Amino acid sequence: MNYDITFFTLFLLGFFSGTHCVGMCGGLSSAFALQLPPHLNRLGLIVLLNLGRISSYVLIGLIVGLVGQIGISLDDTRWLQNGLYVAANVLLLLLGLYLAGLSTAATQIERIGRPIWKRLNPILNRLLPIKSVPACFGVGMLWGWLPCGLVYSASLYALGSGNAVQGGLY
Repeated sequence: MNYDITFFTLFLLGFFSGTHCVGMCGGLSSAFALQLPPHLNRLGLIVLLNLGRISSYVLIGLIVGLVGQIGISLDDTRWLQNGLYVAANVLLLLLGLYLAGLSTAATQIERIGRPIWKRLNPILNRLLPIKSVPACFGVGMLWGWLPCGLVYSASLYALGSGNAVQGGLY
């Protein structure tokens, strides 16, 4: 797999989905920021909140990259790695159609994360409203597990990389 092309593809995914992210994550970020303790540095907490979110994305990439790495080490599974790469690109096209308002097929993929989110949401609710620095980072970490087709698309690239570190970078 050509890593330069994959990084460029993921950059384009993030760039062109920016309006979607502003609408979704921007609303959540604003809601969290409005309830931050006024006696603490709000800008620092907002940065910490987003560092938590980004850390969870890296963790997801590490986990699925490790799964891909284990799978590849078990047998000659290059065909599977290539299949995942194709699936990631198909999902990328579906996300493009969704962001263009032409199809909602990509939204169905978000169902995959709902069972995980159902378990994490009560933990998030216990951390709200944010009253401390550790809680702020924890909320960001949990926020990163919110079902999102864009994260799942990047996760397919991470899985197909067949490498935990590369998956985390993706």
